[in-house]
Amino acid sequence: MKENTRNDDTVSRYGGDEFLYLLMEAGDANAVRLIAEKLIAVVGAPCDLDVAGSTVSVSVSVSIGIAIFPRHGVQADALIKSADEAMYRAKQLKSRCAFAD
Repeated sequence: MKENTRNDDTVSRYGGDEFLYLLMEAGDANAVRLIAEKLIAVVGAPCDLDVAGSTVSVSVSVSIGIAIFPRHGVQADALIKSADEAMYRAKQLKSRCAFAD
């Protein structure tokens, strides 16, 4: 993810298998969706591993919840909560990414 992060943006591990991706000056919702789709493609790309002398191709699935300041919260905890709820909705809908309400 770091290789696909702009200089002004921040990626951090939030806990377990969750990460926060802070976009600065992201533009409109369409621009944010395009960035999310790019991250989904990058993180979900197959990776070859050597397992006991055999090559195994593995990949992970990604669900992204998107919250936009100040519409979905003005404090960090409110934005994170909104994004977390959107992420779970994305998982339920199998849509890979969803915006907060």
